Amino acid sequence: MSFAQLEAARKAEIEKFMALRDQIVRVSQALLQKAEVQEDLKEQKKELDADLSKREDESFDYAREMRLVTEAAEDARAEQEVAAARRQAKSDIIDVIRSPLN
Repeated sequence: MSFAQLEAARKAEIEKFMALRDQIVRVSQALLQKAEVQEDLKEQKKELDADLSKREDESFDYAREMRLVTEAAEDARAEQEVAAARRQAKSDIIDVIRSPLN
């Protein structure tokens, strides 16, 4: 082999190694970017889980409040029925007292 051929072969090998180095750099950058994206996704998942938990708590609180309001409405309705029964009983007593049969 002549010196020129050896020099050309050496340059070709250098270019091959430089191409491999560039490829390794690109793959490393892609892996780093993938890791960053995965970390961002983990953080977003944490935030979404926290938001979901908060909404579930709010939903539970709302359901509890609705139950309390419903119970209060039922209690008020029962009190109205008792008051109506008392008024009717008083009216019946007054009717008996005012009755000419006494």
